[in-house]
Amino acid sequence: MSFWVQVEKSRTFRREGADIHSDVVVSLSQAILGGTIRIPGIAEHILLNVSVASCLIMGVTWRI
Repeated sequence: MSFWVQVEKSRTFRREGADIHSDVVVSLSQAILGGTIRIPGIAEHILLNVSVASCLIMGVTWRI
């Protein structure tokens, strides 16, 4: 038995191979002071802790 699954395009997520990516904007104050941001997940939103050191480099990628 075989199944063929077709996934619709999303405004929030994009696929790169088997991975699902999303871009999230972090405010300047969150990048400098750290804090928690709410990011969209596939089933529900996820709270992500942003540390001060993690945003000192532009283009930071977090794996969840």
